[in-house]
Order: sequence, then C-alpha cells, then structure tokens
Amino acid sequence: MNKLFGSILFFAALSAGSASAAVTNYQGNFGTGNDVFTYNFTLTEDTLTTFETFGYAGGTLANGTSVADGGFDSTLTLFGPTTLFPVTSTTGDDVEDRESASSGFSWDDLITLTLAPGNYTIALTQFGNEWDNNTQSWTGSAPDTFIDSGLFQRTSSYALQVTLEPAPVPVPAAMWLFGSGLFGLLWSAKRKQII
Repeated sequence: MNKLFGSILFFAALSAGSASAAVTNYQGNFGTGNDVFTYNFTLTEDTLTTFETFGYAGGTLANGTSVADGGFDSTLTLFGPTTLFPVTSTTGDDVEDRESASSGFSWDDLITLTLAPGNYTIALTQFGNEWDNNTQSWTGSAPDTFIDSGLFQRTSSYALQVTLEPAPVPVPAAMWLFGSGLFGLLWSAKRKQII
C-alpha cells in the first residue's frame, strides 16, 4: 500500500514539473533619442519568454530594485529565426497595472511569447525609432529631447527585465492513463482492506 502511494506521489511530481525562471535586468540611459539597446540570447529548448520595460512608469524589478517613474516611452522589438518579421510592442498601455504619476499613461511595453530553440535579439528603442522591414534598419525619427507623444517631458533612462523559463509541457495521455491505473489499484487495495 505504501509503495502504491509512493508511486502516485512520484507520478504527481512528474506531472507538475518544477523549473525556475532566469530573470535578468538591464538599466541605463540613452545618449540620443535614437539609441538602441540590444540583448542577444540563445535558447536550447522551448522557452516561455517575457520582456517588460519599467522605465516609463517605474516599478519594482524581480530582484527588488526600485525604478523611478519618468523614463522615455519605449518600444520593444524581438528578432529571431522563428519569426517572419520582428515582433514589435508599440501599442502603448501594454502594462496597464503601472501608470506614470507624471503623465497618467501606462506606456511601458511587454512581449510574452513561447519561443522555439534558436538565436534571438530583443531591442529596446524610444517610441518613434521603429524597425522598418523594407529598409531593414531603424527609422531614427525619435526626438532627442525625450518628449513622449502626449507632449510630456521624459528622461533618457530605461529599465528592461528579461524572464526566461521552460515552457509548460503538456502531460502525455499515457502518463494520465498510468496515473489513473495507479489510482484504481490504490482504490481496489483499500476496498479489499475494508471487506
């Protein structure tokens, strides 16, 4: 009976899985409005990725670092082998739970995707300096004065948090069948003890 119960616990542990996320933070300042910050990374397995800026409205990073409100309106662009065109987050209000006290807007950016193995680059730019697929270059049309589209004065500071964690793996039907069989054995063993 104890062996059977141990087998069920082992099955449950296999089903749940337990992998931790790798979180990396980047902070700095742009020298000009058309600077580009890039981070290159390689994935060896399917990975749930989250890229989030904290410069515009501020906030607290995963490592406990506090980021001040007031940075520029950022744009994230993800380049990689599994994307026909770069993935861009420029819609604004991507992170609605953090609003800038000085402007009232939530213009930090967020991209969350499950990515296949390969080499990737995440790029952070000021809104206005967008990637042009036709010319394969940055447009370079962001203001050096760091004024956002709401005409609020901002600073040159940015904060980017990158989170990489193993993608959730669905438990195959055979594992569920195995678990159901173990449960049935446990139930019948308990029934025999009662009778």
